Amino acid sequence: MNACMGGFSNPPFSKPYKSVSHMTSKSKSIPHASNHRFQQSIEDRMAILVKRVGEVKGLNHETSLYWNSIDFLAKNDVSRGIFYALPDKSKLEYLERNIEGSNDLDNEYIGFDY
Repeated sequence: MNACMGGFSNPPFSKPYKSVSHMTSKSKSIPHASNHRFQQSIEDRMAILVKRVGEVKGLNHETSLYWNSIDFLAKNDVSRGIFYALPDKSKLEYLERNIEGSNDLDNEYIGFDY
């Protein structure tokens, strides 16, 4: 095709023109600023979880309910989200209703057999 017919001829051995859509496509190796979201490390997310469970009023830190709550919420994103969204006054009841364990030291075995 020649220039008179509305096209362009490529000289021999030249690279073909890249389409505009190809030139504006996002690189897969570098995240686009608008698509990039800051991700916390697993250690940071678990530190927040332990802190939030530890702040529950009335939850005894030496009971199975405390430790089972951390374990359960660490493994379950939906339940963790619900726990975070609940008002403080409802968090202990949520844990007691959804997680096996006692919040009563009298029902817990603490100590070692020597």
